[in-house]
Amino acid sequence: FEVVSDASAGGTYGTEGGAKVGVIDEWLALVKTREVKAICVAQFAQSWGGYGLLSWLPTYFEEALGVPLGDLPAFTVLPYFIQGIVGVASGIVADRWLREGRFDVKFIRRAFQTAGMVGPAACLTGAAILGGAGATETNVFAAAVLVDVGLALSALTLAGVSVSHLDVAPRHAGLVFATGNTCATIAGVIAVPLSGFVLEATGQSWSTVFGIIAVLYVVGAAYWWACVGDEPVPEDSL
Repeated sequence: FEVVSDASAGGTYGTEGGAKVGVIDEWLALVKTREVKAICVAQFAQSWGGYGLLSWLPTYFEEALGVPLGDLPAFTVLPYFIQGIVGVASGIVADRWLREGRFDVKFIRRAFQTAGMVGPAACLTGAAILGGAGATETNVFAAAVLVDVGLALSALTLAGVSVSHLDVAPRHAGLVFATGNTCATIAGVIAVPLSGFVLEATGQSWSTVFGIIAVLYVVGAAYWWACVGDEPVPEDSL
């Protein structure tokens, strides 16, 4: 493999066997593969929920559950500390299982990603139901627990989609990772204002907002399970 510069085309090319392939051509070839599409879909779906929760969680606790503004940090900051712990633990466990040969790469990527998306979907559904049932002390506590568990479970995806680019495109890992992160950012750009629009249009229906997030989580997990890869795609050799 040799890197050469082509000033007339405005890019850098990789040559193998005498053939020149542009960076854009490499990227297009990669994003057309089912394995890279799985990364993009999973990143989009989970980030819709992640950005949506990050932005609207304080409002949910204050308006739906009646938690005073001064008490919000205890409900909205703790989940992210728990998430950090689970994220580190998921990486340690996944690596250990791979080293010991307990499971293959594809199963581990599927299992951690699916648990990290379907789990939060179930928790958000429960939180939405509690939010519509009234701001009793029991409901507030149960909703807080569900949100904490849901955000913690979402960190399991660090052993799933967050490292999949190294499995399917080790030579273009940066390019694939950037593409997936772009899809995640697009989800955030759409999710935050759209959630606000839905709340306004439905008379503050948190069940609808959380329901949309839950559906996207499940759809993304299903697509991931069907299309995730565990070895380099042929397009990675371009």
